[in-house]
Amino acid sequence: MCEWLQNCISEVVIAIISAIVIAIIFFVLKEFVFKIPKLSGTWKFTCNVSKSSYNPYLEMKYLYLVTLIQDGNNLSGSGEKIKESKGTEITKYEPKKRPRIQIQGHILKRYLRHDIINIHIAEQGRQRDTTMIQELILNRHKELVGTFFSTAANTSGYANWEKNNNDN
Repeated sequence: MCEWLQNCISEVVIAIISAIVIAIIFFVLKEFVFKIPKLSGTWKFTCNVSKSSYNPYLEMKYLYLVTLIQDGNNLSGSGEKIKESKGTEITKYEPKKRPRIQIQGHILKRYLRHDIINIHIAEQGRQRDTTMIQELILNRHKELVGTFFSTAANTSGYANWEKNNNDN
């Protein structure tokens, strides 16, 4: 009986130590190898329109300046449209007249592929308020790239975000 009890206790101790080691390995992997990207800071992003129900918007480019705050997997922020262009025609907005945007988003953590960053943008436009949805990934150049859809004339296309150099 005593020998059986000692074997039982040693197996329980080995199982507990094994569980602790596995938990430490998973913690290190989650926190240091597969960590959530740090996206807080100021960014500039461009939307390149490739489809629209209103032909004058086709091939138009919009440039925004935004500030993001990250809390875990959640993103929020605000910004403004600073420029739009089509071909050689460029419209730069004066700071007081820039359309404002509010941003909310979420990082979908994926361990075997790129994380997905979903962004919702509400824009206070000159003629009406619009909504934009972006699905982005963080590429190896530390840029966010992906696609967008906007309720402004059902525009869609490609989005490219670049973090300001003075942000880490």
